[in-house]
Amino acid sequence: MIRVLCPHCRRRYRTVTEVMGRTVICHNCRMGFTIGELRPPFDWEPRDLAEDSWIGVEPPAERRELHHCIMCEAPLEENVIVCPSCGMNQFTGIQTRKRHNGNSEVKPSLWQRITMPYVLFALCLVVIAVGSYWLIVLLHRSAANAAQEQAIQRLVLQARDYLADVDDPYGLAERFGGRVDDQNLPLFVKRLAARDPAVQHAAAQLIGCGDVTDLAPLLTQAISPEMVPPVRDTLEAIGPRRLLELSVDTNEDVREAAAVALCLLFDFERLPETLAHLSEYTTFEHKHEVLNAMVRAWPEATGTFRVVTDEQHDLTKASVEQYGPIFYMSIEGSEFRTSLDDNRTFVIPIARWCAATGAAVDPDQICEWVSGHVTLSSPLGVGWQGVLTMTARKSGLPELPCAAPSPPDTAGQSTEVPLYLQKAR
Repeated sequence: MIRVLCPHCRRRYRTVTEVMGRTVICHNCRMGFTIGELRPPFDWEPRDLAEDSWIGVEPPAERRELHHCIMCEAPLEENVIVCPSCGMNQFTGIQTRKRHNGNSEVKPSLWQRITMPYVLFALCLVVIAVGSYWLIVLLHRSAANAAQEQAIQRLVLQARDYLADVDDPYGLAERFGGRVDDQNLPLFVKRLAARDPAVQHAAAQLIGCGDVTDLAPLLTQAISPEMVPPVRDTLEAIGPRRLLELSVDTNEDVREAAAVALCLLFDFERLPETLAHLSEYTTFEHKHEVLNAMVRAWPEATGTFRVVTDEQHDLTKASVEQYGPIFYMSIEGSEFRTSLDDNRTFVIPIARWCAATGAAVDPDQICEWVSGHVTLSSPLGVGWQGVLTMTARKSGLPELPCAAPSPPDTAGQSTEVPLYLQKAR
């Protein structure tokens, strides 16, 4: 709101800025003037707004004053003295209550009708319903857990029988890989405490080829001295490369558990600085260098090599990497690794060697034809030398399409040829 003056009679008016510059007629002298042409001087003394009238715009509607009860704050119509809701007199402050007619029947409320027997009966029904629900849930969970226990037991026994018949952990990873995860890991960890060492080993191999990230259920078993060997067997099956991958995970708990697992696997003393180095959040390459430096790096035993069988050079290439005291060898998509017990020695089933060095070779068919192993070792940490041992299961076998010599002609006959890896320059 602003004030303006009529330049002819000095009559004061009230208006708004939106109509500034509009021509209007003065209500007093009936002369025309432009709104805003003349403004009254600023006056520190307050003036009564009733002295001014509105010009150029419609006078705003008078605001209606709202009334509320002083007791219950219920809205009241104008000139209402006694609140119809609570009976409070707005002037005297005396509250008058409505009296009930003695002849009228007062109906009890709903809460007054509810008696204690009804309450107890309702509570009993609620308790029975809740108890029945939880009983059904527990029975269902118990049945599901029992079924899962039986399924895992069958899986471990199948893995045990497979290793007893074939003794091929690489084939086990192909057949049963990915069956163990963080959810069912505790059930497989229980099998590590079995009396049968074959069951322990099968459970360890299944965990090793699974998709496990939370190692806490496994590491807690290592508190007991008799459980340390099966736990280390399981960590070796998981492999140091996978443990290194977990040691650079974004989750701090996963990294710390992986650091403890590496110390347990390689028999490192669990010093605070050692655990800090192994659980540091950094790149995988840096952690790889840290681990090899803690053990000892063997650069002459790693890199790219060519396979040489019986003094005959083969086009097959092998790539060898070191992860602590364990070495990994990759050949055409197949991967093999040494164990902690062997001093830098690969022991590869002949069927897996043929499948890795040949094209479209079926390992199961090779197992029906021949048996044997490829042994490659690096006792001095320089190069890899070994032998290929093969025994024919059948007579008249064809030449194997891989980096291996021709099988013996007679069933039961064996052959042995030297084998080594030549560093590719």
